Amino acid sequence: MSVTHDVERGQQAETVLQNPIYCEAYSLIEKGILKKWQESADAEEREELHKLQKLLGKVRNLMESTMRSGQIAAKELERKRRLSERLGLRQRGSWQP
Repeated sequence: MSVTHDVERGQQAETVLQNPIYCEAYSLIEKGILKKWQESADAEEREELHKLQKLLGKVRNLMESTMRSGQIAAKELERKRRLSERLGLRQRGSWQP
């Protein structure tokens, strides 16, 4: 993947993570799993609910990781842009008497 593609994916992940509907849905699912886990008397059911909770966390972690990768890629693009501008200015300056 290109750095630009990483930046776009990071921005998309951030948009999702900050979306109120996504946040509400995530919270409701998380609370629902926890409530069922607390109320369950069946060890097997609790184990399955625990697995669901871990998977839900993995989804969030993946989204956050994608967002952070995009932020890092954006900083790298900005660094390269500034370096290119500085080099370009120096090269142009050397052509002038």
